[in-house]
Amino acid sequence: MRRLFVILLFSLSLTALAQQQKVAVYVTAVDGIEEATKQIVGTELVTALVANPAYDAVERTADFLNTIQKEHGYQRSGNVDDQQIRNLGKQFGASLVCVANIMPFQNAYYIQARLLNVETASVEAAARETSSLSSIDDFVSAAESLASKLVGKQADLQKYGNEYSSVLYSEEDCILTSIDNTGRSAVATFKYITARPQQIKMSPNVYIIDNKTGDTFRALEVSGIGSANFTYANAGILTFTVTFEKLPNNISSIDIIEPRGWSWTKITLKPYDRANYFVFRDNSKNIYNNLAQKEQIAAERARAQEQRQREEQAERAAQQQAMQDNLQNGLDRLGEAIRGYQQVKNSYVLEIHNTKNYPIKVVLDGRILGIINAYKTEEFLLDINLYGKLQLIQQSGYLFSPTTYTRQVPKQNAQTRLIYSTPN
Repeated sequence: MRRLFVILLFSLSLTALAQQQKVAVYVTAVDGIEEATKQIVGTELVTALVANPAYDAVERTADFLNTIQKEHGYQRSGNVDDQQIRNLGKQFGASLVCVANIMPFQNAYYIQARLLNVETASVEAAARETSSLSSIDDFVSAAESLASKLVGKQADLQKYGNEYSSVLYSEEDCILTSIDNTGRSAVATFKYITARPQQIKMSPNVYIIDNKTGDTFRALEVSGIGSANFTYANAGILTFTVTFEKLPNNISSIDIIEPRGWSWTKITLKPYDRANYFVFRDNSKNIYNNLAQKEQIAAERARAQEQRQREEQAERAAQQQAMQDNLQNGLDRLGEAIRGYQQVKNSYVLEIHNTKNYPIKVVLDGRILGIINAYKTEEFLLDINLYGKLQLIQQSGYLFSPTTYTRQVPKQNAQTRLIYSTPN
């Protein structure tokens, strides 16, 4: 059982003028492989394959995916055999199908890929690679290695990237797509690709150099991008042109140098379509998709980091609040202890013995202190300023004329004890 996760289409061209062949590509993986891993492997594999001038991405990827999901339910069942692969390839006019499968291997991943001929059902090429896939560089390296093994080295997979692309940072790229030398000047068309808004400009001092003679050709005009001031570029693809002095008809190899840091080197010029009109590969959409994927991963990592920071801050705040609460509770208990100590320090004890068989009410200076049951003894902690007439009043019998025992409590000193008893 294999699960189909990524299906992408691209076209195969043996030469620039040969009839193009289409090839379908999908990536499968065993259960447990993260969805992001599958998608990135598929994206980087296609990017590496189309870096070879013999390949081109086609525009029916979405239709292919929708057909598979609707008619075959592969994402639910995971059932895909070679015959089904061939049928789908024929349905979409593909001549070749590239199948890649990802499996866990120790602490890394094992990736196996093969090229299946739709007509003959034969495997034309196979390759394997192991990688930790722990960074974007790992994904790119693994995909480029697989692509090189599948299509061979004769097409030079790095040619496009080295000659017609000037990579500035990991978040952006700028590629040369054509040079039109048929008029009175040479017009070079560039595409700037970025996954995030950027400020960019092209130096007006950019020039072309003939690699054979060393002659230089200066820029006459920059259009579509700032040359004196920066241009604000939104995320996406920005097309601009630079007009240079007319190039000689026999020129064959050039570099384009921008003093601020951009460069396009070892560009081979071969007449195409009409004299002195040179068309290069336009890989801008694939580059943008790749950059956007990297940008998305970086944004997700940033959001996860921010979430961890918020959680850590919340945990620290909770710990600080708990410490403050504990400190406040300790201060409250200390205050209560101090108040209790002060109360005892400024008080005396009045001890009453009830020798009667009925309860009595204790009243001092008109204040009721409490009721003492028969034959019981009670203690009252009183402020030293509370003194005067003490009344012990019978609480049962003689309801209309209760018996009252009266004493006189003099002013007391702190921490003294005064003892009274009802008369026998």
